Amino acid sequence: MKTIQYAILFIFILFGIISCDNDSTDLGKDLIETNTRLYYIDSLTINSSTFQFDSIIVSSTNRLLLGAYTDPTFGVTKSEIYTNFSSNFIDIDNDAVYDSIALILNYDTYFYNDTTATQEIKLYKVLQTIRPDEDDYYYNTSNFEIDNTPLAIQNFTPKPNKLDSVHVSINSDFGQLLFNDIQGNEFNDYNELINEYKGFLITPNINNTAVLGFENTSLFRLYYTIPDGTDNVEKTLDLTFNTNNSFHNISSNQTGTPFESLNDQSIFINSSEINNTSFMQSGTGILTRIDVPHLESLGQINGTGTILEANLKITLKNNSNSEILSTRDSLSLFVINQKSEVVSELLLYSGDNAYAFLGNDENTEFDTQTYRASIKTFVDLKLTHSNRQNYYLAIYPQDFNSSVDRYILNGESLTDDIKLKLELIYAVYD
Repeated sequence: MKTIQYAILFIFILFGIISCDNDSTDLGKDLIETNTRLYYIDSLTINSSTFQFDSIIVSSTNRLLLGAYTDPTFGVTKSEIYTNFSSNFIDIDNDAVYDSIALILNYDTYFYNDTTATQEIKLYKVLQTIRPDEDDYYYNTSNFEIDNTPLAIQNFTPKPNKLDSVHVSINSDFGQLLFNDIQGNEFNDYNELINEYKGFLITPNINNTAVLGFENTSLFRLYYTIPDGTDNVEKTLDLTFNTNNSFHNISSNQTGTPFESLNDQSIFINSSEINNTSFMQSGTGILTRIDVPHLESLGQINGTGTILEANLKITLKNNSNSEILSTRDSLSLFVINQKSEVVSELLLYSGDNAYAFLGNDENTEFDTQTYRASIKTFVDLKLTHSNRQNYYLAIYPQDFNSSVDRYILNGESLTDDIKLKLELIYAVYD
């Protein structure tokens, strides 16, 4: 496949390609025995829209998200953490004396929005056993009943790239009770432990200004001392998060936003209805859907034709991202059906995953950033599959279930330099 492409590219450089205005170029009988016409086509209909998954799987992510922020376009985004103890307990000496208990949240350096303001988080005791749904997955919508009296309230200024962790002091009475239970060997096995200490919820104040990433190896730490003559030996016992039962619940208040009507993943908002834009947001499940409804019209070009290249051009809306509302260098591509169910990742013919990569050809006049993706396999699917009318392309942000990155994309009905566009190189052999 690559050999053909390189050959065509060489011919393209020598002789140019044909625009879809029906001008043609004879590549010459010295090169090939038959006349070949190459068309550069960028005028096929392409439609973008926005939809939202009912839920997304968030089980076993290495990063746990905690925080909240308000966005003028996306509304209020909030993420809270559910977790429980792992089973790696050790004994505590009988003569040990309890001191204190703390929650240690280890930064993983991810953050979104403004970290310069003071943030508030609270710790609650969960009253139900934390276990996944019947399909053994946790979702961004999974939640459990809690005791409404907080075990801890902590205010802090985040420093995810300067400090290792956030230290949260926990209610001393709770710590004393837990210490006594461990020291007294009250639990014969892990099930007995979880029956008594079912789990915890860490939740942000809704008025916070940032969502922060923490490692799933964060922990609770008991501080105690062991008398040793005239001195006391300071000790700690770390009760790490159970990574199998640690996840984030991500929600959003979309009142007054373009997404207010997206209460079912079968509902779409065409970009033409919302100022020629489409949207994506990790964590909450907001995605952009791409449809190319009239590919079969290529058959109206006389001769036997084939698509050599199919490239999708996606441009960020001007001034929609910033240093604290950052975007990534690449986007993921998936094939979905008419019910917005994922069929598969989009693959290249090489077998590698297809991505949309941020190019170096930023438009200085419009101050735009453009992603480009090879989607020939998707276009071929749309042309050949018996159910082709029911397949669409979905664009995902990276770390879709472990970040809250948001994107605002230009639609297909804007000026040529910034609009969503499908660019084809189409060869016709006479």
